[in-house]
Amino acid sequence: MPASTSELLAAARQHQIPGTVAVEAASGGHVVVRLTGPQAEAEILLHGAHVWHWQPRGAAPVLWRSPRTVWQAGTPMRGGIPICWPWIGRRPDAPLHGPVRTVPWTLARTALAADGAVEAVLTLDGEALPPGPWPKRFRLELSVRAGAALDVGLTCTNPNDAAIVHAGALHTYLALGDARQAAIHGLGGLDYHQPEQYETWIRDAESVLHCTGAEINRTYRDVGPAKPVVIEDPVLRRRLRIVRHGSAASVAWNPGTERSLAVADLGDGAWTGFACIEAVNTEWDARTIAPGSSHRLGTTLTLEPA
Repeated sequence: MPASTSELLAAARQHQIPGTVAVEAASGGHVVVRLTGPQAEAEILLHGAHVWHWQPRGAAPVLWRSPRTVWQAGTPMRGGIPICWPWIGRRPDAPLHGPVRTVPWTLARTALAADGAVEAVLTLDGEALPPGPWPKRFRLELSVRAGAALDVGLTCTNPNDAAIVHAGALHTYLALGDARQAAIHGLGGLDYHQPEQYETWIRDAESVLHCTGAEINRTYRDVGPAKPVVIEDPVLRRRLRIVRHGSAASVAWNPGTERSLAVADLGDGAWTGFACIEAVNTEWDARTIAPGSSHRLGTTLTLEPA
């Protein structure tokens, strides 16, 4: 039987740090972990280990959150950094983007680092999930380090006697003053494909990617050392630097006008408020984890003045 909200609160509150880490009840039976440090504040929901908020001191929030999000147990949240695992997209008779983003995780530990960043680690054991088309035994760990930068890492450890294979994504929604005026650098010259068109690669000949109102949904291939993607935001007067770890692919997504209207928890005009730059292990970059081994997929966000 799933743990009640009161049980989740009681367990997580063992890791509170006065003035730094607080665990509180939120709407819809959710539990939120609030991180407050000298450099930034952040929020993580136990529901899906969902990083919901990060805001450096003196700056506007960096993660976009939909005002139409449904705060209900078992329902995905729209915004922040949802976790997709062990697949991305749709599977017949299975949850969209996998099962782990809609179940409660365990707050395992917290700390205030010497440099002022606040750290939290959440875990999920595969045996806590009902049977399904995913490994029966696995251990996921989400590490969050919120300071002058936000570092988020998803580590999968294989406790089995045989290898497991998984894809995954940190589906990061980045808040923009106006997506129509933003410029996305760092993807030009790379090859990409559209959804499900894995054999049809297109070379991005443009040095800058712009959101124009048409949907953007591109998976970029970059097998060398990870290069940063930088978003120039003239409205918020800042540059946002995104660096992925443990992957050979990045997804750039903006729903555009029509897609925003079609998705209930987005709505008219929502596309102008964000762009997603995701660290992904897509199907062609899926990871095979040997017995006793681990793989970490990560993203690091840093603000720079414009």
